[in-house]
Amino acid sequence: MSGGNRNDVRFVRCNVACFNCHLQEVHCHNMPHGGSGKSSDTYNNQNALEEPARSGPYFDKSASKNVTALLGKTTYLNCRVKNLGNKTMTLQVSWVRHRDVHLLTIGRYTYTNDQRFRAIHNAHSDDWTLQIKYPQHRDSGIYECQVSTTPHMSHLVHLNVIGKLFEVIRLNKTISDRVDILLLLISILILQ
Repeated sequence: MSGGNRNDVRFVRCNVACFNCHLQEVHCHNMPHGGSGKSSDTYNNQNALEEPARSGPYFDKSASKNVTALLGKTTYLNCRVKNLGNKTMTLQVSWVRHRDVHLLTIGRYTYTNDQRFRAIHNAHSDDWTLQIKYPQHRDSGIYECQVSTTPHMSHLVHLNVIGKLFEVIRLNKTISDRVDILLLLISILILQ
């Protein structure tokens, strides 16, 4: 590596060693120029895999996934905001529909005349949920969960509203193809 100092080389070598480690321990080798690389620092791998401590709010994207809903069946879009703490007095979580840039909710309050939409949030919970009753195909699209930080933070959730199972099967297929599709859908429902 030209143009870098030896400390940079040691850092890169340590990262490569750490990524090729066993799950229980990480061995980072301090390899000074001309050294054998036998000195090492060992620490529990769990510390290496944990996210660094965050001072402000952030989205838990594993709990804020895209949603496929059945036509007419109530659905829920979830947005989990971690580390919001007592900042709910100054920071607000809101839902915006992208199709028409319509503000739907702020906090636990709903700001749309469409009675199908409702904000749900329980005290001491990180979840801010948008409930949509009787979803229609036109409700499909992108919904944005926002936190009123400066600049604001946002997480996008995609809603896909599909027809009822029997409507999905109405394809220009032979009867045996339709039966195969129906059996596949029934198998999927049973596995859930």
